[in-house]
Amino acid sequence: MTDRTINIRVALEWFAMVRHIKHVSRFEPQGAHKAFLDAWVGVLLKLAKQDMPAGTVLYRARANDPKDDSAIQPVGRKPKPRDCSEMGAPPPAINPGGRLNPPGMSFLYLAETPNGAVSELRPWRGAEITVATFITSQDTTIIGLAEPDLQGVDDKNTREAFRTISMMLSVPHHENEHGASAGTQLFAAALRNAGANGIRYESAASTGNGANVVLFDPGHAQADSASVYRVRDSSYEIKQVTDGPA
Repeated sequence: MTDRTINIRVALEWFAMVRHIKHVSRFEPQGAHKAFLDAWVGVLLKLAKQDMPAGTVLYRARANDPKDDSAIQPVGRKPKPRDCSEMGAPPPAINPGGRLNPPGMSFLYLAETPNGAVSELRPWRGAEITVATFITSQDTTIIGLAEPDLQGVDDKNTREAFRTISMMLSVPHHENEHGASAGTQLFAAALRNAGANGIRYESAASTGNGANVVLFDPGHAQADSASVYRVRDSSYEIKQVTDGPA
């Protein structure tokens, strides 16, 4: 079985499960879809579970308040970073939900590098961004699906399947697609219910800037300091994939 065949098979099963969750049974997949979810959660816990030690340094970014932009400040005044108290996950009562957390439940989305954290915001050139340094306060069990993690998976077929699942977790969803995050939210909930405290996965926003980490309990990491970064460049490498207008 080729890598492409494995990726297509896992992707098709994933999308079938997502359609079922979105349009048939939102909170509890049935039949083959439940079997798919249970099987991969079991395999991930067996082969991809790892400990992230206390003291691990991670990063989280937020755009600065426009009123604090150095462009409108007196000459010589340095830009002001957001307070560390503003850099955590939104409280559950006002949390609109995200790729992996449903509305009303707070997860903490972090990155392994400042560049990785900033790139998740898709900022414009010249934007001023506060980047907070977070430090984990305890040993945390996570599921490792980033490329460095996958190199430790001996079976090639399993490694390719994990790579596909990582991509499914990282690809942004269109804001107008109703229930777009239902599948990734359910997958994260299943891992959490099985004992995992987070996931490390590849970023869809940038390459070469480390992986992303989501912690299911925001209390497992605290903001230690915050600094302002200015985006010097924002570019995309593109490739034409059609011959012209349809």
